[in-house]
Amino acid sequence: MNCTTCQKHLDAYFDGTLSPDLKSQVEAHLAACKACSEWYARWPVVEQVMNEEKSTFSNPFLATRIMVQLEEMQSKTYVPAHVFAKQPVFRPVTVMFIVGVAISLGVLLGNLYRPLQVHPSHSTELLYLDDAAIEPISFYEAK
Repeated sequence: MNCTTCQKHLDAYFDGTLSPDLKSQVEAHLAACKACSEWYARWPVVEQVMNEEKSTFSNPFLATRIMVQLEEMQSKTYVPAHVFAKQPVFRPVTVMFIVGVAISLGVLLGNLYRPLQVHPSHSTELLYLDDAAIEPISFYEAK
């Protein structure tokens, strides 16, 4: 018998419900295996703790005390009704504002990164254009 099988049958061995054949195998393994015999030596303590936990009863007034504390917490976080009355108007306005800002930023950024498109026939005229001074019409006439 290996340790896993022995440990699986220790509960029944402790209760005395094992068949004689299995009981002799478990006893032989416990005599030969130090780890399993230490495991079995702690078994009465485990049984005692489990029985104590099973016999523990909760306080019948515990649920009442918890409910009172929850109600007190809810009353401290009271939100006036007029806050909820404004909420249906506030939320759509906020969403519309955010969508408007997003569209505006998209258009602005799209225009910033759009390359300047100059018609080929106007390129030479634009090279001579001086915004600081007013040039006569003759300056732009073909020679």
